[in-house]
Amino acid sequence: MNPAVNYRRAVKRFCAVSSSVAAIVGLFAACSDGLAPGFGAVVEARGIYVVGFEANGFAPCGSSEGWWVRSLHGAPDVAAYLSVHPPITPIDTVFRHTQMFVDWRGIRSARGQYGHLGGMPYEFTPTSVREVREMRATDCQ
Repeated sequence: MNPAVNYRRAVKRFCAVSSSVAAIVGLFAACSDGLAPGFGAVVEARGIYVVGFEANGFAPCGSSEGWWVRSLHGAPDVAAYLSVHPPITPIDTVFRHTQMFVDWRGIRSARGQYGHLGGMPYEFTPTSVREVREMRATDCQ
């Protein structure tokens, strides 16, 4: 058989599969707040964000479970805070951790194992930030 014909058939199959995948992704996007059930939820949360060596965690106020913070692309205010306050605190000069209070909105994953050594039950990707500042003793009370 002609190689050009085989190539055209392969391209047609690829396009058919790609359009099916695109349709499925489109269906997922139509579900609750742009996310498919079980894949995550858009949440608003406030609490303490800790970043440093092998740490990128968020402790929401009122919860005993931490969330691994996946990316700060949607949170430029937090990235700016970190550029002014480099990851170091007086009590932790070895691992260079910094902690701050944040009030943000983002996507929390379904329950699983996330972060360093799978130690956190959720993963969080911030999409916007309402507040970022130094911690206060009255935070989360």
